[in-house]
Amino acid sequence: MAAQTAGSRVRLCLEPHLGNVLQEPEDFQQVFDAVPDPRVGLCVDTGHFHAAGVDTVEVIRRFATRIFNVHLKDHLGAVSVGIGRGEIDLAAIIAALREIGYRGGLTVELEVEDPENLPGIPPKHMSISAACWERSCEGKLMRVACQTYTWRCWAMPGRGR
Repeated sequence: MAAQTAGSRVRLCLEPHLGNVLQEPEDFQQVFDAVPDPRVGLCVDTGHFHAAGVDTVEVIRRFATRIFNVHLKDHLGAVSVGIGRGEIDLAAIIAALREIGYRGGLTVELEVEDPENLPGIPPKHMSISAACWERSCEGKLMRVACQTYTWRCWAMPGRGR
């Protein structure tokens, strides 16, 4: 695919999934070694890496120039829970992203079942656990636009929007 898109701005972003062929840092390293094109990169998914026992902060530091997107989730083991209710040190992940100067996309994913907090939401959409929100993160506003299952952060702290 990289050869077919030569000369374009199209990038290929690979995301880890528990139990998939792309799960461990070494899996991504093999791809990057085989395809040295800088337009082939990584989506850091905190939930999938956590469920696989991968040190996400180390992945961020190791593949700093290859990170094209970030999916923030919180987990208890392999189970997705509401942000701030799990075991993932999201503050350390944000700090590592700042450390490497990351300015790409940041998606807050809520894949939890929480019917008590979703009055009027059809059952097929029960994986969303709250309404769209704006929140201050260390004094910087982070705006989030709601999508069906995924919320995209349009401005990461320090991004200048």
